[in-house]
Amino acid sequence: MSKKTKKISEELHKEYNNLTNIFPIEIFPDEVKEYIEQSTRNLRFNKEFLCCSTLSALSTAFGNTYRLQVKEEWHESPMLWIVLIGNAGDAKSHVMKLPYSTLFKHEKENYLKYQLQQKEYELSTTESAIKPIFKDIILKDFTYEALCKSLDHNHRGLCMFQDEFTSFLGGFTKYSNESHESSYLTLFNGDGIKANRTSSEIKMVFDPFANLLAGTQKTMLKAFFKRNRNTTGFLERFLFCFPDKVYPVTYSNNLNDPIIIQNFECLFERIIELYDDNLFTKLSYSTEASSYAQYLSKKLYKTNRLGEDISRALGAKLNIYLHRFSLLIELIECVSKDQKIRCVNVDSVKKAEKLLDYFLQNAIKVFENADNPFANLSKTDKDLFDSLPQNFTTAMFLEKATNLDIPKSTAEKKLRRNHGLYIKIRNGNYEKFQ
Repeated sequence: MSKKTKKISEELHKEYNNLTNIFPIEIFPDEVKEYIEQSTRNLRFNKEFLCCSTLSALSTAFGNTYRLQVKEEWHESPMLWIVLIGNAGDAKSHVMKLPYSTLFKHEKENYLKYQLQQKEYELSTTESAIKPIFKDIILKDFTYEALCKSLDHNHRGLCMFQDEFTSFLGGFTKYSNESHESSYLTLFNGDGIKANRTSSEIKMVFDPFANLLAGTQKTMLKAFFKRNRNTTGFLERFLFCFPDKVYPVTYSNNLNDPIIIQNFECLFERIIELYDDNLFTKLSYSTEASSYAQYLSKKLYKTNRLGEDISRALGAKLNIYLHRFSLLIELIECVSKDQKIRCVNVDSVKKAEKLLDYFLQNAIKVFENADNPFANLSKTDKDLFDSLPQNFTTAMFLEKATNLDIPKSTAEKKLRRNHGLYIKIRNGNYEKFQ
């Protein structure tokens, strides 16, 4: 590493550690931490994006292999719905793919095997020949019906991989006038989902596992709250990664250490191979872990930063993630150390607490930004706002816009679609948001 590169790396590391809310990378075992640190340094990817994407990839690798028994009829898998939020050009899509490389490789190998089996099936002359099925691991462009089919074929589970989160939201009515939002709520809970594939055929999938990893831009935050999604508890189900600062991804000819890459990939290989035929094994908390989880559960419901209704909904969903994080961290740790998985220990719950704090702060940031009319304003819009008196008329608004070289038609649209910046007092009279 050159002196210049080393200096840049040290400066980025120092500034990252000075941020107010950073991903608790210490929840990961050494081979994962080393991979993230090195990829951040050499590839210049955002560390928080990479940490969250890695968490998602590890969760997908385990899938439905283990379930944590919270109560008698309450079991949780390590399913996570994660959304990365940044600016255009932040390389979110590249970061998302990086820790999934081993799973992409396995899916490619599975597809090649499937093609051979399909050819053998087509050439077979026996009636007893079984038609092969392909098990999706990563699902990119899909309808709800296609998702149900893929989950039915792969009981271990998969990841819904979306470069743009708003495309996922828009896909609820893809090729159909019927919205499947309520069905996705059911899917998140891990309950059985149903698809009417034809007028005479119904497909049901029990105990589904479907992760979500998506990216989006800060300018799209307000779009999340359309269709009253902030009142249905739908948005509280997502874990948002919203870094305080993201640096532009610049070119670097530095390469990752092959040994570190190999150790990282070997962890995934062991997860995939060791538990290939092992699904729905139930685990419980240790006595100490159970007590600490109960303490955290009560603590979550006392969160009241976003108003009572939103805080209650957010507390309920983070309570679910408390158990999912605890299970996932225990599984990762045991496989990393080649230990038998017996129960979820208190150390895993304490690490889960750090993740909860991180994602809680990010959720607060998302909700506050979405409600803030000044968030993501362009310089022109800010200049226009500042140039206006507290109370103004339509004519005054158009005059100030003209002074800033804003066309009349554009200015009229800005006033009409003001996103909370301007409050209409009466016809032709407005007041600025304070």
